Amino acid sequence: MVWLPGEGYDFADARQFDGSFLASLGNVIVITVQYRVGVFGFLKTNSSAAGNMGLWDQIMALKWIRKNAKAIGADADNITVFGRFTGSMSISILLTSPVVRDMSPPLFRRAILLSGIAVGEWVFEHNHQMKAKEFLNQIGCDEKDTNCLKTISAQNILEKASYGWRPTFDSDLIEAEPLKVLESGNFANGVTDVMLGTNKVEGSLCLLTHFASKSRYYDKIINNELTENDFLEMIESDMKMFFNQKHDSNGTTSYQNRAFISALVNKNQNSSYRQKYLEFCSSLFITSHMKNFNKLLLKRQLTKQNDMNTTPTNTFAYELQYRPSFSIAPSFIDSAIHGDDVLLAFGLIHGSPVIPNKDDEKMTQLLVQSFTNFATYGNPNGLGPKADNLWLNSDISVIKTKMESNKTKDNVVSVTQLFLFSSTAEMLITFLSTSTTILALLATSLICFIIFFLHKQRHTTNHYNKDSALL
Repeated sequence: MVWLPGEGYDFADARQFDGSFLASLGNVIVITVQYRVGVFGFLKTNSSAAGNMGLWDQIMALKWIRKNAKAIGADADNITVFGRFTGSMSISILLTSPVVRDMSPPLFRRAILLSGIAVGEWVFEHNHQMKAKEFLNQIGCDEKDTNCLKTISAQNILEKASYGWRPTFDSDLIEAEPLKVLESGNFANGVTDVMLGTNKVEGSLCLLTHFASKSRYYDKIINNELTENDFLEMIESDMKMFFNQKHDSNGTTSYQNRAFISALVNKNQNSSYRQKYLEFCSSLFITSHMKNFNKLLLKRQLTKQNDMNTTPTNTFAYELQYRPSFSIAPSFIDSAIHGDDVLLAFGLIHGSPVIPNKDDEKMTQLLVQSFTNFATYGNPNGLGPKADNLWLNSDISVIKTKMESNKTKDNVVSVTQLFLFSSTAEMLITFLSTSTTILALLATSLICFIIFFLHKQRHTTNHYNKDSALL
């Protein structure tokens, strides 16, 4: 099992999680990959940097692992790649990249994508020339000078580069966004199984962003004091950013935006504006794209299942609803937030000085078993008499989790439809367009989340109020 870390393309760190618990509990080999990030991973110029170096690092790592698998007691034909957020986004790029999809033998056999599909301008850099020019001017290099950057220290480059480096489209590795490529029917040949995972409240990303940016709405969200006007302002701000729109001459938003916002306001009349906003953010950033990826993959299999040149792909999906006892989410969030499934699936509770409760242990066992069953057999239920029952048994419902799988009659494609998302937010999928700031804030917020989680795990007592502060 090969882990591609991802907390934004500026910060991914292979040492973020200890894979030894997952390896020992699941009887698998776990490898974490470090790839270049920031300016070293994603600078693209016309002369000195090709761009997407971080993604090429991932490919080179997978090639090395496949070549040396036997030496470490692994099976080169049974490699599973998995990752969260931008790590998952990277996997979605690899699965649809012309470089990877035509490789023989394939780089990996299975993929687990957790809370992330590469979609929109907040993931891809569409103006790499301007980005590179600003950086080169800052560092004192001419774009045509291919040797200038080689004379400057890495530390100086880092200090001048700042943040916001992202993948770029090229004619080689990335030809288009993964959803568009998959919609055309193209997918990595030789990948036989895919699992997609989300948490119920992925919108916690937005809450973290409001905290990190010291937004004036943060305390109102925490105290459930959002007014309709607050809600409209937040949604309008997000919409203008995503659609790259400005106010019209009358100071009002476009008709499409007004209609969309009206639908959000009127949806679920009994829900608070806080809940509506978190649901909206869940769909906007994560769940709607995961659902679309799932649907397109199923469509491809149904249309090409009789094609002898197409590898049949089993597809599984889950939504984690269980709230761990160590959750740092405010008390009004009673379900899993972004990243909770990863902390459980890595078995990190076993390395904590805090004694876990039985439900945490049970959920850890379930996720570790599901992940490693999938990596070993291509089915989270495993093989044998209990197969197809693991994600359906009563224990799961007891701890507030929904996992299940459905199979077609000919047993070629298995798919789940467990994504909870706002149907109105699906309208955004085609038009997603946002700035570097959002991804940088999300990445920074996630790092704060991780630091706080590790800090909390090292101290058996704490005296903070979850209702008044998130971190």
